[in-house]
Amino acid sequence: MSARLCLASCFLPLDEPTCRWWLRFRDELARQGHDLVLLSAQAPALSELPVIQVPLWLHGFARAYTVPTSTVTLEEPLAHALAARDRHWSGQENLELAEFFQGIAAAQHVFRTLLNELQPAAVLTWGSSLPQSVVLQQIALQQGRPTWVIERGLLPQTLMIEMAGQGGHSELNWSFTLRRAASGAASPDLFAAAQAAARPTPVADSDLAALRQRYNPDGRRLLVALLQHDPAAGLVPHSYLGSRIHAPGIGTSADLIRELSRVVSQEPDCRLLVKPHPQDKTDYSRWDNGRIRIVRDVPSLVLIEAAEAVVSMTSTTQFEAVLAGKPVVLAARSPLANKGIAYEANTAAEL
Repeated sequence: MSARLCLASCFLPLDEPTCRWWLRFRDELARQGHDLVLLSAQAPALSELPVIQVPLWLHGFARAYTVPTSTVTLEEPLAHALAARDRHWSGQENLELAEFFQGIAAAQHVFRTLLNELQPAAVLTWGSSLPQSVVLQQIALQQGRPTWVIERGLLPQTLMIEMAGQGGHSELNWSFTLRRAASGAASPDLFAAAQAAARPTPVADSDLAALRQRYNPDGRRLLVALLQHDPAAGLVPHSYLGSRIHAPGIGTSADLIRELSRVVSQEPDCRLLVKPHPQDKTDYSRWDNGRIRIVRDVPSLVLIEAAEAVVSMTSTTQFEAVLAGKPVVLAARSPLANKGIAYEANTAAEL
């Protein structure tokens, strides 16, 4: 196997557009003399993109592979956080946590075997919060391999490659060089170019009218909260110190709704519309009281267009709100933090 090889993982659905992105990336690597090996939890829509299929969840590794008896070699706080996150994210709260620790051990063995066999020159792990991605990243780093995170980008339909990933860990927050570069790139022309490149189909007046009729018949000022999927944002469990980097003050989506309900109760002309993340199956109906409405069936772009302001934690919909020219309130640390782009509430009191 060529030593000039990139081992990457992607856990977006491998539909045709995503496959074509990876095929373009493979062609670019080939021009640089590199090969691509892609890990995925599903078969690709295009057969010309070969993948190695692996389970999505850690406990799936323990069930799918027979591996030698081995112990988890991650630090215990990290291993416990990954096991708890995997259980919550996969909706398997009925399973014993021990099965997820077994999954970590099995995933370590599988990934270590892959790395030893393929000897990749670089590793791209999908996201910085998916437990199996963290396991792969940790092993690659232990072997001294250059490792980056690949994730959804700041603009719709794009991917980004960086050292640490989304949320509070983003290089856009921690890299001194990038912060210096950004501070000298304040031309409004760049923002206008980004708006033009990412401009979606305009929201129809009929969609806005339907939203008003159903959720805001008395014409109050709309505050929209676009929630994240807490485990995908690295916030499960919130007791893990690493989660505080992403959300130092308001810990979860439920915490945000509770604190915003307090704010809305003090603003008689305001109504709060809350859209949970599509992957989040939590029942938030106890907050639905007329002044606060939980909406799952309205496109995010319609909500953004109707809103006077948008509140977000780490959801990437915040970037769409910025491109739409809406005031954004950050209740967590995202790549927008500390850049003078959004209002920031690092504690509940600051809301």
